[in-house]
Amino acid sequence: MKYTISYFLLFIGVLLLSCSSKGEDEHLRQRFEKDVSAQYILLDKLTDYGWDQIYVIAPYTHEKQLDQTLLKNRDLIEKSMIPVSDNFYLLVLTRNEKVAGYAKISATAGSSISSPLFNKGLVRAYTPQDTLYLKKNKTK
Repeated sequence: MKYTISYFLLFIGVLLLSCSSKGEDEHLRQRFEKDVSAQYILLDKLTDYGWDQIYVIAPYTHEKQLDQTLLKNRDLIEKSMIPVSDNFYLLVLTRNEKVAGYAKISATAGSSISSPLFNKGLVRAYTPQDTLYLKKNKTK
C-alpha cells in the first residue's frame, strides 16, 4: 500500500511537470499592441524575461518559410493555426532555440510592422537589440 501511494504521487508529479508548459504571454500582447501607436518598438523593453530572438510570423505562413529554430518548435506553430488564419500575427520569443514566450497579436497591430520581408512572405528573427519600425496609418 505504501509503494502504491508513492508511485501514485510520483506519477502525479511527473504529469504536472510535463503539462506545465508556458501559455500565451498576455502581457507581451498588451505591451506590443499598446506600443503600435508609436513609430517604433524597442524590442528589449517588451518583456521582463530573457530571450535571444523574437520571430514575427505573419498570417498564412507555411512550414517551408520557417528556419530551423522554429521548425524545432513546430508544435506551437501548428497549434496556433497561423498557417490557416488571417486574424492575427504570432510573436514567438526563443531562448537557446526553445520557446521562451509567445503571443498572438491582432492583424491590425501586426500589419503595422514595416518590413519588406513580409511582402515576400519571409519570417525574420529579431534580437533584443533591434528596433521594430512601424508604418503609420494615414488619417483622412
